[in-house]
Amino acid sequence: MTPEEVDIEKAQIEAEIKRYEIRAGVWKVALGTALVGIAAAFFPFAQQYATVYFSVKIETMKQQAALDTALREAQLTGTTLNRKFLDSIAEEGRSSNLDERIVLAEYYAYLSDQGEERIRWEGFLKHLYDLREQKRAAVVDAITKATNEKSTATEIAVAQAQARLLVESAASVQSAPYSMSTLDIQSLINLLDDDSDAIRQRAQKALGDRGLVIVRPVMAELRTGSHSKAKRLGLLIALTEMMRKNKSNRRQISSLLTIDDLEVLLEHAIDQNRMVHIHAAEFLYDLGDPEIFNATLALWNDSTTDSGKFNLALVLKGLAPFVPGNKQREFQSKLTSLLGSVGPKTDKLLKDAISLMN
Repeated sequence: MTPEEVDIEKAQIEAEIKRYEIRAGVWKVALGTALVGIAAAFFPFAQQYATVYFSVKIETMKQQAALDTALREAQLTGTTLNRKFLDSIAEEGRSSNLDERIVLAEYYAYLSDQGEERIRWEGFLKHLYDLREQKRAAVVDAITKATNEKSTATEIAVAQAQARLLVESAASVQSAPYSMSTLDIQSLINLLDDDSDAIRQRAQKALGDRGLVIVRPVMAELRTGSHSKAKRLGLLIALTEMMRKNKSNRRQISSLLTIDDLEVLLEHAIDQNRMVHIHAAEFLYDLGDPEIFNATLALWNDSTTDSGKFNLALVLKGLAPFVPGNKQREFQSKLTSLLGSVGPKTDKLLKDAISLMN
């Protein structure tokens, strides 16, 4: 190659290098500008993303801290509740009420896992069953002494008191093998004033089961008026229970009642005590004795409450079917004069009574 050709080749190479340098500069400027633009556009996004991310992170940490605190509080509360639960079990296990102890022992003897725990609960339950049988036997013995004709008055009084206390403390009163049926009527009436609800209820039922023989002694007690609210209600419940079982004997029951007795029952039918007037009104309704018609009307004018007049209207409806034919028109006329004096429900009872005398 000649020197001239070498110079030409060299010039061409230098020109090519220059073109590459110029091209590289253009790309440098272009890429640099692009990167700056991208960075400028990306920075606010990155800044916002970081703000959101760390806000969520901080909130999550707060929630976790609150949850941990709540869990610790729940654990403390649970410990307190567990302690109260265990205390309640201990209290029931030591209870003087044999019923409560037996229910507790039966529950855990059945639910406990097989093993020593169940064996211990079953042993405790058997002990309670044996104790219950001993109490029941003591009740039967006390009642036997109380009803023994050879016992002195003091022995009978002591035995009756023992029987009352034993009945009250014995378990499963509803299913106990002993019965108050061995006590006389006056003893049952006295138990209507007992402090125990269970004793009063059983005495009420025992009296109601005796039938018509309780009518005169119960009414004699009601007429005295010197008894507690519980006893007064118990006497009326006993009469009502007796009537429910002896509705077909209403004439016989009426024959055992004097007009004074009927007026006492009417007074109770308008009593302020709701349970008292409900039972008194029900008894008189089922009794259906026309002899109390005039007394009922006289009391109607004295009664100041709508509920009292409603109960009297119920009594009138009960006796209406049994009013003699020669008095029906007179009674209908008197009942018609009462219409509109109270309310629609009472009027309906009066209209029913009038229609039953046709």
